[in-house]
Amino acid sequence: REIALLARVRQKFEVSLKGANWKKLESPNVFVTMESTYEGGGSTAGVGRAVTIVDASVEVCAAWEVARTTRETLKIHVEFGGLEREVVKLTNH
Repeated sequence: REIALLARVRQKFEVSLKGANWKKLESPNVFVTMESTYEGGGSTAGVGRAVTIVDASVEVCAAWEVARTTRETLKIHVEFGGLEREVVKLTNH
C-alpha cells in the first residue's frame, strides 16, 4: 500500500510540475539550494524543494542521525526551546 501511495504521489507531482517555473529561494545554508513553484492547473498549492550533496555513506548518515536523537541531545534541544519530538511507529519496517 505504501509503495502504491508513493508512486501515485510521485506521478501526480511529475505531471503537475512538468515544465514548472521554479523560483530560486535564499537558503539559510550555503550547502543547500532551494526552489519553489506552484502546482499546475491554477492551483494555489505551493511546492518547494531543497537539494544538497552529502559526501558520506548511508551507514555514517544513519549513525549520525541516531547520535543526534539520543535522549541527552533531545533533552538539551527542549531546554533551549526546541519542540519536543515523538516517534510513532506506524509499520513494522
